[in-house]
Amino acid sequence: MLVLASAVFFLNEYRQFKADLVDNVSAIGLLIGENTASALVFMDNAAADQVLNSLVVDPRIANACIYDSRGSLFATYSRTGGAYEFPEQGQGYSFQGGHLELFRRIVRNQENIGTVFLRADLSQLTSKVNEYLRLAMAVLAIGMALSVLLSVLLQRAISTPPCNTATLGKIIVDVEV
Repeated sequence: MLVLASAVFFLNEYRQFKADLVDNVSAIGLLIGENTASALVFMDNAAADQVLNSLVVDPRIANACIYDSRGSLFATYSRTGGAYEFPEQGQGYSFQGGHLELFRRIVRNQENIGTVFLRADLSQLTSKVNEYLRLAMAVLAIGMALSVLLSVLLQRAISTPPCNTATLGKIIVDVEV
């Protein structure tokens, strides 16, 4: 039963962590989109690059870019500074290769003027999974140790009175003989 409870708890936490990550990264995408909208309208790549470089404060974001309304790369960001091959403009989000990849449209006056792409590292999720697995193993080990201890104590408490009765019976038989 403890294993089942641990599995349910783990799966719920895993699902919730992924949902929270999507919400957080989507909110970052919204902020980046709002802050680069003017740069897109005025075709100011330097301003868009500057906004993307502000992502350095969030260690989860590995790569990001802005696509213009035609789907062409407008500005890019890479945490490592190395080259990253950005995917073609898309929509929605997906979990791939240890990363969350999310596209969010940039809308101004109800017109799509571009798209933000964010690629977030899932290393925090891996750390959480490992932490929960260690915790579950510890709880299971403690639970098993307590159940063995309890069974030994109860075995003595239950077995001792009948043994004493048998000994008492033998003494009575020996006295009568």
